[in-house]
Amino acid sequence: MRRDPCFPTLAVISLALVACGGTEALEPVDENASMLLAGYRAVAIGDSITFNASYPTPYIQRQFDAAGWAGVVEGRIGYRIDQLRPIIQWDAAGNPALQRMFIEGGYNDAGKYSSDASWELSWSVNELHAAVHDVIDRRPNACVFLVTLNDAKPYNAKYAYAISVLNQHMRQIAAAFPKVHLIDWRVLSAGHTDWFAADGIHLTAAGGEALANNYRWFGTADCK
Repeated sequence: MRRDPCFPTLAVISLALVACGGTEALEPVDENASMLLAGYRAVAIGDSITFNASYPTPYIQRQFDAAGWAGVVEGRIGYRIDQLRPIIQWDAAGNPALQRMFIEGGYNDAGKYSSDASWELSWSVNELHAAVHDVIDRRPNACVFLVTLNDAKPYNAKYAYAISVLNQHMRQIAAAFPKVHLIDWRVLSAGHTDWFAADGIHLTAAGGEALANNYRWFGTADCK
């Protein structure tokens, strides 16, 4: 199952690498709607990179299905980590069957940090840590997979620094918690220029398929 990538944000997106267009407003979540998630065992949540791997061809969903994981894919164009967190909370809290949560994000945080002098990178780092706890505190038996950020073509020095810091924290979190694992996309994708669009971030069809394949491989190997 793939949901609408332009699900309303929780705050106005002041900068997004890819935007749905216009100002978006908060849409309240129906508390009873969490019942719809009861059967999902795998959830992939992320920004436009996740969207690239799920639309128009649902590569991630195909791998979930092939692995026998009833799953849902949440690709939200232009979202920062703080904007992904309510979705993570909702999917974790409403899904007692959850076994695997794949979290990809941080590019828009780096973009925000590099362009907005008032934005503190520590805010994004704190949100990353909190997002992991949103899952492991609610579903301690579920595996969490953090996807590192590709930095092949940084927009500027501040952007590259933010990507580096976020990747460092992903590695630290994965090392600190036995149920948290790393999909080191930065390393796995190195040298595969055909996986990326001209910006070195967004995915081609080949890149979307590669990311999805890695979700299944790591989701099988690291989550027993």
